[in-house]
Amino acid sequence: MEYIHSWLMKDTKLLEQLQTVVPRLGIELKDVDGDFTGGLCCVKGRKVLLINSSLTTRKMIEIMCRELARQDLSNIFILPAVRRKIEACNALRQSLQS
Repeated sequence: MEYIHSWLMKDTKLLEQLQTVVPRLGIELKDVDGDFTGGLCCVKGRKVLLINSSLTTRKMIEIMCRELARQDLSNIFILPAVRRKIEACNALRQSLQS
């Protein structure tokens, strides 16, 4: 049980850290209900990252990492563990494209 609890806390902390990265890139983060998973879009000239609020924490992390991997992150500080997660998502995305 302790292992499960620490694993959930890890994902929760990762999600919290990802949520702090998004606005530093000038992207608005919105948790909304709907019939979609989520992704980056443009609304009235503003970048908005929509996340379905009913998704699991892991799925939210996956979507945020996918979208952040497409952004230029070179000029902002991101905790190394969070950056590694984003880069791993980017590497997976690139391998699937080739």
